[in-house]
Amino acid sequence: MAPVREHAIAIRVFDYVCAGTFGGAAAVAAWCVVPSALSIVPAMLLGMMVGIVAVLPLLLLLASILGGFELIVLSMQVGMFAGMTGAMSGFADWLGVARDGVIIGLLIQVLLHAVDWWMGGEVQHD
Repeated sequence: MAPVREHAIAIRVFDYVCAGTFGGAAAVAAWCVVPSALSIVPAMLLGMMVGIVAVLPLLLLLASILGGFELIVLSMQVGMFAGMTGAMSGFADWLGVARDGVIIGLLIQVLLHAVDWWMGGEVQHD
């Protein structure tokens, strides 16, 4: 049975919503936890760790809808990069940090979507 196109679009929309949510949560969590007095390398490393920990509860919640295998690669990459950015950002408010995290999440999802398309697309069952 071939997948219905409407379901494929809904899955993609869900992926992008999850990517933005993961990015915003990771960036804000790292911005809140990592002290601004740290130098750049420890801030990056601590931000990546905090970002990954911040997306884990969201991953567990959202994996019940789509599946953990679909979201694990996305959540870990977004958690690392958005957490690193949130820890090193110079914003004074959490809205700027959240915006950057959402943008990072969406960009990573676009790249993952492009790699998926380049490698031959989704698996088709006949």
